Amino acid sequence: AFYGCSGIVSVSLPDSLKTIGDYAFYGCANIVSINITRAVDSIGYRALSSCTKLRTITVSAANTVYSSVEGILYSADKKTLILCPAGKSGEVTIPETVEVIEKSAFEGCGLIARVDILGNITSIGNEAFLMATSLEGAYFHGLAPVNFGENVFSYAKENFTVYCLEQNLSSFAPNGETTYKGYPLAVFDN
Repeated sequence: AFYGCSGIVSVSLPDSLKTIGDYAFYGCANIVSINITRAVDSIGYRALSSCTKLRTITVSAANTVYSSVEGILYSADKKTLILCPAGKSGEVTIPETVEVIEKSAFEGCGLIARVDILGNITSIGNEAFLMATSLEGAYFHGLAPVNFGENVFSYAKENFTVYCLEQNLSSFAPNGETTYKGYPLAVFDN
């Protein structure tokens, strides 16, 4: 609908809107924040991707499908991390409730330096952190994900490292490997 419209700075969605389609606001580089209203029950693929100044996604407390924590979009039950806005910076902590990080969830988040994943993630989708060019490390506080997609950390910062706790090392490196899924692996203290 507004694909690549760099002139859009703010977005006010009508309360009656139910669907935000695929690529609806893709590449709208100057949007800073967006509020997902109560009626929205479907957000399409890459609907808010490549919005490089988008720092905050908020969700109406009355929405039964989506929620947000610290500006990041989650499912209402907070078991699925759907999208981190591309303009978010610094460090991100993913709550213990999260089990799934969706495909392309952090794609293009070039200002994030560190991600702490507190719980036991069961699945990380393809290209979840693609082009997160400042990402130096992903710190897993739980066990290694059962399902780990393709190109999850491709084009992260040079020397990007996957970190795990000593007690969980065998789930990341069952045969004493020094890498996890092709990425350097190191232990950190909690």
